[in-house]
Amino acid sequence: MGLPGRLIAEVTATRQSTHIGDWGRGLYPQTPAVGERIVLGRGRLFCQTVDRDSPHPVIEAVGLAPEDVDDRDTDWLDMRRQPDPLIRIRGHAIRRRRRTPA
Repeated sequence: MGLPGRLIAEVTATRQSTHIGDWGRGLYPQTPAVGERIVLGRGRLFCQTVDRDSPHPVIEAVGLAPEDVDDRDTDWLDMRRQPDPLIRIRGHAIRRRRRTPA
């Protein structure tokens, strides 16, 4: 955690999407190819957890803290690229990977 890198989703299976996308950003569902590797973003990896002091904390969210690497101000993942990487993987089976350096 906290190290710079890229978060990559490797598609392991596809499904028919039931998500409508993000109309406000002009993003619509897509079906990636099985085996396709999609870079979700670059930055410092972090996990948001529940019950951190518990012997079994639950990870609620994973993201990449915006930094100077790609001029994001707030989004945890880089949604400005087209086609949008998060919309491309939504609803499909993926394997997450982290790569360093960024």
